[in-house]
Amino acid sequence: MTGPEDEPGAGPRRFLIAAAVARYPKHPGWDRPDLVEARERVIEVFTRKLGYRHQTALGMDPTRAQLTDQLRAFCRSGDRREDDLLAVYLSGHGEVLDEGRDHVLLLSDTDPADLSYTSLRTADLAGVILRDTGVRRLLLMLDTCYSGQGGNELAAAALERISAQWKTGDGSGLVVVSSAQPHQQADTGLFPRLLTEAVDSLATAGHGPDTLSVSAVAQHMNAPAADRPAYQQITLTQIGLTGEPPPFFRNPRHSPRLTGVDLAIQQAAEFDEQAQRRETELTTRLLVRAMGYHGDATQGWWFTGRRQALADLARWLNTPATNGSSPCRVVTAGPGSGKTAVLGLIAALTHPERRRTVLALIQI
Repeated sequence: MTGPEDEPGAGPRRFLIAAAVARYPKHPGWDRPDLVEARERVIEVFTRKLGYRHQTALGMDPTRAQLTDQLRAFCRSGDRREDDLLAVYLSGHGEVLDEGRDHVLLLSDTDPADLSYTSLRTADLAGVILRDTGVRRLLLMLDTCYSGQGGNELAAAALERISAQWKTGDGSGLVVVSSAQPHQQADTGLFPRLLTEAVDSLATAGHGPDTLSVSAVAQHMNAPAADRPAYQQITLTQIGLTGEPPPFFRNPRHSPRLTGVDLAIQQAAEFDEQAQRRETELTTRLLVRAMGYHGDATQGWWFTGRRQALADLARWLNTPATNGSSPCRVVTAGPGSGKTAVLGLIAALTHPERRRTVLALIQI
């Protein structure tokens, strides 16, 4: 089958291989039915937004032999070109064996009574995909528990092979994205959701660039969020690069005409965020201290005292600056003496809307 990208000069071809193990016949307790939807989400973002062609030979619940044989057959195909972009997504259970030395993938025929023999060493994927093949641009996404260790082991195994076999040329490289750190478990479905959000977000890249940086995508996936567990972090490993990383993530918003609009939108969002941060600081810290309200009395203005400090600051604020005048004032005192209360009252009095809430009986 051919497509527009197969024509000469049409740019690199993009291929996706996505496999997940949701059922384990020899150990139903390992079953993860949610991985069916997780895999579909990865396929959707790569085919509909990033321009990849999904290879359907590998699907749900492959055995160890099916995974390695079909990956090998695709990578060894005589149709492979060195500028092809290959993205491989593998999801399922991952374990660390041999006292922490080997990360393994558990396939549908893995026997829990003999894990070391019936599982697949993650590092062995380097030989399956890269040994004597034409693959030179590989994005490998590991979505398993402890996948950070598997990614590190695979990268180490691939490094020697890449150095010996890959020709020097622009655009080659292996990028491994793991859904968890070496000692972290992975939530089912979290990686595909974070990946989709990163590809869709203007914060990753606006309309100008034609490619999303893999580093920017990983950074966005690790950004703190209320619905993202803090115990799981995405890891990124890049080796064998002969220049910029391969353009695995095509920018679905690319439009040079909108680049200027992008900057305006991003600046406006940054200004709004700073304004919100200032308002939060004012209402949750400064005003509370200035009002003297601690939840054990009727809410209102209970400020008292500190009149000399307030008078000095008010006099300084109302005095025109001169070459010899001090450009700033530092409020210092012991703990609990009311420094924040003084600053909070001044902030409220200088705020065009908050000023009206300050009781008139407070005189400076």
